[in-house]
Amino acid sequence: MKSDNTPVSNGDLEVNKFITKKISEITPDIPIISEETSDNKDNTELKNFWLVDPIDGTYDYINNLEEFTINAGLIINNKPAAGLIYAPAKKRMFYSYGEGNAFELSNGNTIKLNEKANDSKTN
Repeated sequence: MKSDNTPVSNGDLEVNKFITKKISEITPDIPIISEETSDNKDNTELKNFWLVDPIDGTYDYINNLEEFTINAGLIINNKPAAGLIYAPAKKRMFYSYGEGNAFELSNGNTIKLNEKANDSKTN
């Protein structure tokens, strides 16, 4: 259990090790802030960093349910530049980068996601 009384698993820690190692290999000069480690969490001066949640939905992961994801976001100049959400149990990945570039990868197909205004108000 974490200090906030939420579960943490060996899976969280192992996925964290794997992701942070790979990100560090690709972008060695960009620090990583991860939910599972204390590195860089208190550094308020960072403008460029990776933000990682190795397993979001640990309860579902531990209980062999499908509603958990692996998340990583690249922040440049304090703004989101790229992001990835992977739902391993559902074999679905969502990723985005730049303005208007959002995609879903599922069943070997890549689908460009459209940004549409959703006005649910009735007149």
